[in-house]
Amino acid sequence: MKKFVFHLLALSFSMVLTACGGGGSGGGSFGGFAFPAGYPGVDNSKTGTTSNASTQLPATSAPDCTVALNGDSILHGGSYDPTYRLPTPPATALHQARPGWTIDDQSFNGQSAHGQLQTFLNQSLTSRVQVIEWGVNDTLIEGTNYEQDLRAIVARVQSLNKKPLITGLIQAPGLTHRDEFDAIARRVASDMGAEFADWGAVQQNGDETLDHLHPNQAYSLRLVDQLAAALDRIAPECKAQ
Repeated sequence: MKKFVFHLLALSFSMVLTACGGGGSGGGSFGGFAFPAGYPGVDNSKTGTTSNASTQLPATSAPDCTVALNGDSILHGGSYDPTYRLPTPPATALHQARPGWTIDDQSFNGQSAHGQLQTFLNQSLTSRVQVIEWGVNDTLIEGTNYEQDLRAIVARVQSLNKKPLITGLIQAPGLTHRDEFDAIARRVASDMGAEFADWGAVQQNGDETLDHLHPNQAYSLRLVDQLAAALDRIAPECKAQ
């Protein structure tokens, strides 16, 4: 009689396990009780337990918002007076307009594409965007080839997987051969796939220069706005930084 009762209880217990998802081999749980692995009639794979491990989202890297300013006194905010600089030079104005960008100001009075060519070709270029403003002083240098120099500079930038941004030449009463050299800058940008800021499209209200060539503060700020818009086209993700 005792043996019959034991088998009856075992049969009932097995039926409860089956109703709760038991069956097969392995361990499992029932009513919060954990069965050891290998317990007859219980399968861990069917207990519906979940892992406590949290889902890891892929890490996102910050955008590369670095820009180098390569140019002459126009981009430097200078004038014919070597001791003068605008109260808010272009590098400062650009940082104020686009604080997400890290700016490396390499501009200096008197520079030209021809004069800086060899130095530029041999130096490391770490910034993502390389602004090329040279051209104003090239109009004054006899016997050079501005287009050839500019193409070599743009090719160097692209060979390092950086982005060239050519400004073009400003409007200024004292700038001879301005239209000719601006057309060269525009053509090089178009042919080589460089961004073109088109500084020549920024109009002056009369003669907004310090000396019939170098922009005064108001004109310089509008040139910077044009430059910032070109940077936005290259890297719109940096505008929101």
